Amino acid sequence: MVFARRTPEQQRDAIKRGASHTMLSWHVEHTIGMLPAGAHLQVVRGNAVDIVDRRYGWEHQAKNKDFAFWKDLGAAAHKFDCQWGGDWKPVRRKGKDGKMHTVDGRDVAHVQMFFTEEREESTFIG
Repeated sequence: MVFARRTPEQQRDAIKRGASHTMLSWHVEHTIGMLPAGAHLQVVRGNAVDIVDRRYGWEHQAKNKDFAFWKDLGAAAHKFDCQWGGDWKPVRRKGKDGKMHTVDGRDVAHVQMFFTEEREESTFIG
């Protein structure tokens, strides 16, 4: 399945399927992050989309994270000042065996907007 926005129920299903590892996904509208950035706060609300080549989905050539479509998607994301999941680095996760494993952290279908900036004096009402 490919999503832009997910409901919390869809996110729980994605975790069960192994397609995601957290409820704090930028695909879920209720996920909000506020990070300090100098004199500003960076505010993030669910703002991600997964984009795949409809001819392949995740099969055939698309299984390879170096597939040309993924590289083109990354170039388009960068051109429009978005973050591309293909730039992400390997991460450490606990496997089903209970041990920590290094896994490829790239999510080549994932594109999200950069954080928006709001002045510190802004009032945030959630």
